Amino acid sequence: MGYNSHMNKKKITIIGAGISGLYLGYLLKDTYDITILEARNRVGGRIYSISGNDMGPSWIWSHQKNVLKLIKELGLELFTQFTDGNSLYDTNWKEKGLSGFTFSQAGPLGEIHDASEGDKHALFGFVAAQVGMQDFELKVKEQMIRLFDINENDIKAIFLVDWREEQFSSSEQDKKPLSAHSEYGIDTSEYSEKVLFGATEFSYDNGGYIEGAIALAQKISEKLHNE
Repeated sequence: MGYNSHMNKKKITIIGAGISGLYLGYLLKDTYDITILEARNRVGGRIYSISGNDMGPSWIWSHQKNVLKLIKELGLELFTQFTDGNSLYDTNWKEKGLSGFTFSQAGPLGEIHDASEGDKHALFGFVAAQVGMQDFELKVKEQMIRLFDINENDIKAIFLVDWREEQFSSSEQDKKPLSAHSEYGIDTSEYSEKVLFGATEFSYDNGGYIEGAIALAQKISEKLHNE
């Protein structure tokens, strides 16, 4: 991937076509001859969907001004997550009359949210860390039937992305259960004369979120424009 270049432009290589790499290229395209390298056969990194269903970052919050500005600039649309109704707490019992947001100790999905938009109905969830993948789809169907008092035929499709097995997104550490909330922000100043790190995990500002990737891309862009 690359932008059209002119002879007077400096060359720059961006490794990774996730949101940070793509946005940095977007910010620098007028002043640099850019090549973006990507290991996958698609762009987007953790921003990924299957048949219109979000399998990646899921949320944007109202205080994340940078990503909201970019969404507006690109003419994209947002929709509000459906949260009306009571939430469910799922152990080995269920209580009819409850619906929507769910925490589960029984699994296999430990946390479930409503991702419906208009007349398109969908749920998305996070797999509990201790859950194995054998017969996973069957276990999810059993959980949905148990929770929402529906029939198996009401379940139209199940999509799964196991990010723990994504070699370009995860390491062996990601396969271990969380022992504490993740901490983001890494000091890479000693390398700054040779390489600049732009992934959201390196950002002290909203690290781990799309907002963090965009904020860090802006910071790197400003540094390069000032050189």
